[in-house]
Amino acid sequence: MSPELSDEQRNKLSELLRKFSGLFTKTDKSTAAKTNVKHRIFTGDHSPINQRAYRVSPTERRIIHEEVQKMLDEGIVQPSESPWSSPIVLVEKKRR
Repeated sequence: MSPELSDEQRNKLSELLRKFSGLFTKTDKSTAAKTNVKHRIFTGDHSPINQRAYRVSPTERRIIHEEVQKMLDEGIVQPSESPWSSPIVLVEKKRR
């Protein structure tokens, strides 16, 4: 926890983290909170939109593969064979 938090803030944060501990993974490696919620987007009778992938360099392709594999391994995403698809957009982290 941040040393900038007051004792009261630290206690409240600890209480919230304990109360909702089931929503988070137990490892620092995870990139997202856990959830058992099934997400659905109602599209009515609209026909599927399928966009082509962008060209990416071999380095970007490797990074994309590694990140997707990591999310698959952590159970954040799952394989899909949906007619709906959009390309992956690779965004660099801001340098501090």
